[in-house]
Amino acid sequence: MTCTMSKPLKVLLDSTYLLPSFGVEVEGFSEEDIVKLKELLDDGAVEMYYSPIVWVEILGKIARELRRKRAGKEVLTQVSLALKSITEAGTYRAVLPSSKDVELALRLRLLGHRDNVDNLLYAIAHNNGLALMSMDKTLRNFIEENKEHGLRSDIIMDHKTLLRGKTQTKH
Repeated sequence: MTCTMSKPLKVLLDSTYLLPSFGVEVEGFSEEDIVKLKELLDDGAVEMYYSPIVWVEILGKIARELRRKRAGKEVLTQVSLALKSITEAGTYRAVLPSSKDVELALRLRLLGHRDNVDNLLYAIAHNNGLALMSMDKTLRNFIEENKEHGLRSDIIMDHKTLLRGKTQTKH
């Protein structure tokens, strides 16, 4: 029997962590990792959030993968099921960027970080008390290098860090 000793960690997912739902493999993110994250979710140790802005990235990646595999209608059905699962099943909660989030994302862009989706995701996490689960080392390094602007790199973590931290708080 497992029990958590603290409130659930609220985690905003980068698009990387939604791609396996669409049958897209992600290097460094295994089936075993997915199972462990699902266990944390089922145990109430984490709450998972996504922002619809990730569709901008996900659509391109899915299209490339479908072309590469020369996939047919059966894969499009899988994509449709994955979309419904993410947006309607209740496993993930949607969070939209506020005007405050967009302002912070613009500040990040003006400071030199060019990935607008990552800027928006970071801003949403930063302003809403969420952890941002991302494997993006470029974003993390940029935030660390710009801490004097009130930015926090400690809210960015990859799945390995999350799994390590959450499994150590169980008894």
